[in-house]
Amino acid sequence: MSFIFESANQVLSLRFPVIVTTVLACTIVYRIFRRGPFDHIPSIGSTNFILSYIDAVRYIVRGPQVLQEGYDKFRNKGGVFRIPTITSWLVIVCSKELVEEMRSLKGEEELSAELAGRELMSGDHILGRPIYDNPYHLPILRSRLTKSLDSWFEPIRNEIMLVFEEQVPLTSEWESVKLYHLCNQIIARGSNRVFVSDPTICMVDFLTCQEPMDTKCCPLADRDPDYIRLITDFTLDVALGAFILALFPAFLKPLARVYLTNIPRAMKSITEYLSENIKARQKSTDEYGRDYPDKENDMLSFFMDDAEGEEREEGRLTLRLLMVNFASIHTSSMTLSGILQDLADRPEYVGPLREEIESVISEHGWSKASLSYMHKLDSFIMESQRVKTSRAITAMRWSVKDYTFSNGVKIPKNAMIAVAMRPRHYDSEFFENPNKFDGWRFCKSDDASRNLHLTSNKSPFLLFGVGEHACPGRFFAANTIKTAVAHFLMTHDVKPDLTNPPRDTWIGPDLLPNNATTLLFKERKG
Repeated sequence: MSFIFESANQVLSLRFPVIVTTVLACTIVYRIFRRGPFDHIPSIGSTNFILSYIDAVRYIVRGPQVLQEGYDKFRNKGGVFRIPTITSWLVIVCSKELVEEMRSLKGEEELSAELAGRELMSGDHILGRPIYDNPYHLPILRSRLTKSLDSWFEPIRNEIMLVFEEQVPLTSEWESVKLYHLCNQIIARGSNRVFVSDPTICMVDFLTCQEPMDTKCCPLADRDPDYIRLITDFTLDVALGAFILALFPAFLKPLARVYLTNIPRAMKSITEYLSENIKARQKSTDEYGRDYPDKENDMLSFFMDDAEGEEREEGRLTLRLLMVNFASIHTSSMTLSGILQDLADRPEYVGPLREEIESVISEHGWSKASLSYMHKLDSFIMESQRVKTSRAITAMRWSVKDYTFSNGVKIPKNAMIAVAMRPRHYDSEFFENPNKFDGWRFCKSDDASRNLHLTSNKSPFLLFGVGEHACPGRFFAANTIKTAVAHFLMTHDVKPDLTNPPRDTWIGPDLLPNNATTLLFKERKG
């Protein structure tokens, strides 16, 4: 069973009857007094007040199938449908024209991505209102993070190499490795070389190292496993906490957060862990100014540069880091695990990918720029995520006011909206032979500039969302994932573990990993 369920059992084992009773009573009352004007939008499932709860459970259990049913029925008939959830309706946009309309929308005045994330994650209760009331971290993610990728490439690559060295030893015999744990460590440690360098890696600048794997310069022992454990555990705490809080109406969420989630305790532990580090940086700033000697080049420094007033407090800065960690670790870990699984299942792609990587590296070396020449690798990653994306919907939006699409469909105020991504990725209108895995699907043009790219925001491939509110960290995520896959292909062989096949589970629109899934790894031949 998924590790999410294992964590849930620990939290909920003695409280389940109370939770069920409370949820049923409160949500029924809540929905009686909060029945939005959705009658004009067709529904998948019953619109009856009582029977719609059955269909809400059906969506939790069979999310992708429900979405596909609605997509097939309404894509060319209005382009919009709704699905009942426990506390409200979810409006799904599925026609090509309306998706493009959402892509073209600017700002947050009509359909808001920020408010959607806030509502979806019960953000006011999980991370707190200040994160959303003052989202100064978003411009940092969109600009400073992306602009700094060149300087961060080598440290991230070194961290990835060290994780493989530690987790997947180079041996001539096949070794069983837990897939999601490996990917989680790669993403968490690689990301935190950028987010907050000091607690997770050695205190030596990698630029002083003579060799990428110079363990005398940067030994594995200098890494702090407790920090990575706290960060990765918090990612699971947030996912589980958001799922639990989604079952409750707004007025009960504060109590549910305190008594049914691990969020308060996790935040306290991580804040205490980073406290001395933040104080030391603030002291250096007070003594020498903003550009103090040997200033750390990481996300925490960026936040501290732009934070004002109460946002400079240790707890507030820690929350910013926790938010970007949550956004980075879970989704990127799922993406990377899916790619490695596809490489194990489709060995015919390994040879051509290695040839491309070796050719690029021999000409351009290892660098961020070299990744842009790996067109086959880019295409394989995109196809892997087209076929097996970790979410069935994307581009979540919250209607700030009544909004009317160009075809006349009216979306009422305070409605959650999403685009049906998984059904679109299997639509023959956008992808030829969509049920066939074609690793070179996105790089078949001889002109590289005409090929579709992983971070493109203008293609039918919707992994990172649509429009100006597409994932602000997508360039960082794509570079980290591509670096990890390229390094893996250069050093290891992989094949499926037939004794332990993957058993991933869908809950609503989300694919949950199975922490027990394993692949077999060994040192690359030759």
